[in-house]
Amino acid sequence: MSLAGWYHHKADQSARLAKQAHTRKTRACFASEQIFWRRMAAKLDKKSGFGKEPK
Repeated sequence: MSLAGWYHHKADQSARLAKQAHTRKTRACFASEQIFWRRMAAKLDKKSGFGKEPK
C-alpha cells in the first residue's frame, strides 16, 4: 500500500468512527481528522501525479 493509499484508508476509518460516535464533540473530532487525511492524500496524489492521464 502506498503512502497516499494509507492516508485514504485512515480517512475512511475516521469517517466510520465519526458515524459511530455518540457525542457531537467526538463526531466533530473524527470529521476533522477525515478532512486532514483526505488533504494529505490529495497532496501526495498531486505531487506524484497519481490520477493524471499519461501523455
